[in-house]
Amino acid sequence: MLTDAVGDVSVVGECLDYEVMPVRRLVVMAFSSDGSSDSAALFIHINNIDDHPPQFCTNHTEAIIAEGAPRGTVVTRLPPVFDLDHTRN
Repeated sequence: MLTDAVGDVSVVGECLDYEVMPVRRLVVMAFSSDGSSDSAALFIHINNIDDHPPQFCTNHTEAIIAEGAPRGTVVTRLPPVFDLDHTRN
């Protein structure tokens, strides 16, 4: 939302999410009572924050290992973990 008295731009409605759209482009237009007008592009760059918790693709894993397995034996490999955040933060 743009206030015409001061020119403040505010977020209204949905939250801005870096993972959905890291940059928003708005075209701002100004009109005068004499019929003249002008426009300018406003680019809003969203800062990325760690707002999505990591998630395993499954919530249950089992492993079986032989009794007496030597030290260093790999027991299991965990399923992948997904983090919807764009970058590591």
